[in-house]
Order: sequence, then structure tokens, then C-alpha cells
Amino acid sequence: AKPSLLLAAGITRFVTPPMPKEGSDGTREANSYAGSLLSEGVPHKKVVSIIQGPHSPGFPVLDLVLLGLGADGHVGSNHPMGPAVAEQVKPVAGSPKQGEPSSITLTIESMNAARAVGVVVVGGAKGKKEAVQRALLRPSEQPR
Repeated sequence: AKPSLLLAAGITRFVTPPMPKEGSDGTREANSYAGSLLSEGVPHKKVVSIIQGPHSPGFPVLDLVLLGLGADGHVGSNHPMGPAVAEQVKPVAGSPKQGEPSSITLTIESMNAARAVGVVVVGGAKGKKEAVQRALLRPSEQPR
């Protein structure tokens, strides 16, 4: 969101992520944004696991994560079967794309650490209705 919109809503503290450079897979920018969240004092939820280890800062606890839903069921740039959706250690991941600029995204773990998460689904793109049904009916044990 644009800073002027955030300021108008009374939000005075925000950390703006960098945009990936041409030809980048987003990894450097994702690491930079994760570092910015830490250096700006965003609280983090510590998760000690075999995967993450005891020295990881954990995942940012954001007040609100507001997401849209893609026709293939993606939120953020966590595309089904893509590398970002499988990330369980990093709070922010690069999301490389074939034939178009890459992006960065909060990982599913970071989205789940937020105090509140909203998903807005608009439009009649083929697949959105089915993606919502799958999300609502999916047992928690199934892969993402």
C-alpha cells in the first residue's frame, strides 16, 4: 500500500519491501526485507524446531496481513507447488517466475504468525471458487 493511504488510515509505522531487480529470483530482496522487519523492531514469534533451529529470529508478528486470492489458489506469491510455499524457515521468500519479473512474498509461516489475516476473493476467474472450496475443506494434515 502507498504510504499516503497508510498515513490517512492512521498507520504511521510501516516497512516497505524492495522490488526484485531485473533477472533476480528475489532471494536477495527477500533477505533484505526480512532484515528490515527485524531492524525496525517488528516483534517476532520464536519457533524452535529441528528445521529452524534455536538461533532463528522466528516469524514477524504483523498486526494485519491482507491478501487476495489468485485463480490457481495462490496467496501472496505462494503459488501451489512453487518454492515459496514450501519454505518453513525463512519469513520472506523470493518467488521466481518464468517469463516475467520475480517477486518476494511473506511465507505461509509468516502469514500464520500475524495477529489477523484477511483474504479477499473477488472476480469470477475460473478456479477461484474451487480454490476457496479446497482451502475450506482441506484437512490440516494435507500439504499446502
